[in-house]
Amino acid sequence: MKIQLIHLNLLNRKRIVNRNFAGEQPCLPLLYLAAGLQIDGHEVEYIEAVAGKPETYMPQFAISQPDCVGFTSYAANWKHNTDAIGAMRASRPKTTFIVGGFHASHNTESILHNDSAPDVVFAGEAEESIREWAKIFDYRSSWINVAGLYIKQDREIVFTGERRPPTDLDKLPFPAWELVDPFRYRPAPGYSSRKPHASIVGSRGANNGLNCSTLPSETRLRSAEHILEEINWLNRYHNVKDIYFIDESILYFPERTQGICESVISRKIDLTWVANTSVAEVKPEILKLMHRAGCKQLLFRLGSGVQKNLDTLGKEFTIEQSRSAVRMTNDTKILAHGVFTLGIPGETFDEAIRTIEFARSLNLRHSTFEYFTPYPGTAIYEKLIESNSGLILPDSSFDTETPSFIPKDMTIENMINLKISSRKRFHIK
Repeated sequence: MKIQLIHLNLLNRKRIVNRNFAGEQPCLPLLYLAAGLQIDGHEVEYIEAVAGKPETYMPQFAISQPDCVGFTSYAANWKHNTDAIGAMRASRPKTTFIVGGFHASHNTESILHNDSAPDVVFAGEAEESIREWAKIFDYRSSWINVAGLYIKQDREIVFTGERRPPTDLDKLPFPAWELVDPFRYRPAPGYSSRKPHASIVGSRGANNGLNCSTLPSETRLRSAEHILEEINWLNRYHNVKDIYFIDESILYFPERTQGICESVISRKIDLTWVANTSVAEVKPEILKLMHRAGCKQLLFRLGSGVQKNLDTLGKEFTIEQSRSAVRMTNDTKILAHGVFTLGIPGETFDEAIRTIEFARSLNLRHSTFEYFTPYPGTAIYEKLIESNSGLILPDSSFDTETPSFIPKDMTIENMINLKISSRKRFHIK
């Protein structure tokens, strides 16, 4: 089978990339799928395209004429996914279209009843299900035998049954980095000066009670040795020496982190890296070891400078713990980056200003202020729909950069002004 995997990026730039905390990177979920499909002998092509710009994906679609096109979905890019499917189907009606990702997995009814609906939605993590499905691709009547799919048949939607996600992450192949040019992706300024740069997933599932999380609750880990194998593989075959660990917190499992760091030091691996971490897990001893192993910066999701709003977010730490964690991080020469949330349910305008001032009071190298975003399909989204705690904007892009939820005691003008104020106040101390 010939398959195109397309990431419809929201950036409107000549350099078509996916920007996040650690700069720019390809879509790792698609590269994981590509790796398994290649092992099974399928011809796979990865395309980084600009959402809303058919000229960034239609020409290659016409040249390759794939049997199947796959997309990853999140709330912010879903409309562009349907536009792309509609345009491609009009061009080549016999092409099969598949979609995965959180948004598709949790909004299947609305997605599959759309006029530009995909043929199949892969629910949850699809590394195993897509390989099973691809083996019987030519026998459509047999697709119902693959668990974890939503299949559109005429006007009906057939669910093939629940499927547990992969339990042994060490058995998954490394992402298919050979399908992209690592030098095309660069770290954000201030995080590292080294190229090429890559990201590593060390665990899957949410490790805390964040009620706005889009992650499944069951936590599964890769071993320290398997992660080290990927670091060496990236270095050997792609010359990568700069890594972003995109786990929710690298310190939720300190023994594993300690093992990785000790191995990097003892093997004298030339490596610099950044990671997310939790305020509650920070301790001086592990920070010193991480610094020796090449850690340059840690991202803390600090949430709010008001305790009641931290509690609303499900953060299991205090304001003082936030201060202490940033101070300990700076003491070990690791840079601290703080992420804060504006527009939390129950938050007032004055409380949001207090959060901005709290950020100013910390010795942070960088700060990011995001809008509270209740993604469709999450528990908090359903709760807010039923409550009277604010307004979910129906035409929102759900991208954290534009307001999607307005607390009861604020207006959309308040929200926009808070974003402007956060930039001015933090950067002009």
